[in-house]
Amino acid sequence: QNFHICAPVASQLMGEAAIRHDELFHGLLEHMVINRKMVRDQLAGVDVFELTPAEGAFYQYMCLREPLKQIGSSSLCHRLLEETGVAMTPGKDFDPHQGESFVRLSYAGHTQDVQDGLERLRIWLKNF
Repeated sequence: QNFHICAPVASQLMGEAAIRHDELFHGLLEHMVINRKMVRDQLAGVDVFELTPAEGAFYQYMCLREPLKQIGSSSLCHRLLEETGVAMTPGKDFDPHQGESFVRLSYAGHTQDVQDGLERLRIWLKNF
């Protein structure tokens, strides 16, 4: 209730700063569009993922296909982090019922870092 009736001072100041820095916002938005396109283009041909629409934020949510589905998202994310340094979030963090069939990948980082992570992911999948 307090967030809707009277936003905290910190939120008001951040909102005001965002309005004043329109050029930064648009630069960030362009950055996310570039990264999103790169992720979607590079993962579209990877048949172990089914990409869901990614029209907002800075995440790609993906349904696992075989053989990754057998591993489950929690184990897959753990293995990827340990073996490649690529961090993804297990879908069960967002859906306790069907989440083991999904993973979430953030593309909010620097474009080169996202590119490097995608390359490590693709190499790991080829050797899987």
